[in-house]
Amino acid sequence: YAIRKGVMAARGSKIIFIDADGSIGPGEIPRMSKMLEKFDVVVGDRAHYESDVNQPILRKTTGKMFNSYVNALFGINIKDNLCGFKGFRKEAALRIISMTRTRGLFWDTEMLFLAKKLGFRVAEIPVSWREMKGRSTKISLKIIFVFAVSVAKLFARNLTGDY
Repeated sequence: YAIRKGVMAARGSKIIFIDADGSIGPGEIPRMSKMLEKFDVVVGDRAHYESDVNQPILRKTTGKMFNSYVNALFGINIKDNLCGFKGFRKEAALRIISMTRTRGLFWDTEMLFLAKKLGFRVAEIPVSWREMKGRSTKISLKIIFVFAVSVAKLFARNLTGDY
């Protein structure tokens, strides 16, 4: 809800999201802004060979599994659907956000699915990312369950043509 309200209230031509936990610093924003001159949607990619990432092995492994699963089901072909650093041209963000139904942690994967489905040009950029002990989202059975249910709902909506 907060993201939807923020997108709707934004006044600039570019909208950039960055996780509040500090794992990605604001110094990454200028590169994203520059890429938004060429692309409709830009996604931080912790798996990019140029990325500088300090991430626990469990988080890295579950992230790769999740991204492989989502990419296989939906053809998104984004290496890091859950990176907390995304940018949109305003017109793309408004169109996409008006169609989203997901609440909570899965919102960004649905937005990327819709970006691809609607034909927006999507690019990935390397990032510098650090695990912020005590502040970054913890991987837990509850989180895995929430993502599994969210993927199933998105898959069902896609199959029934609910988009």
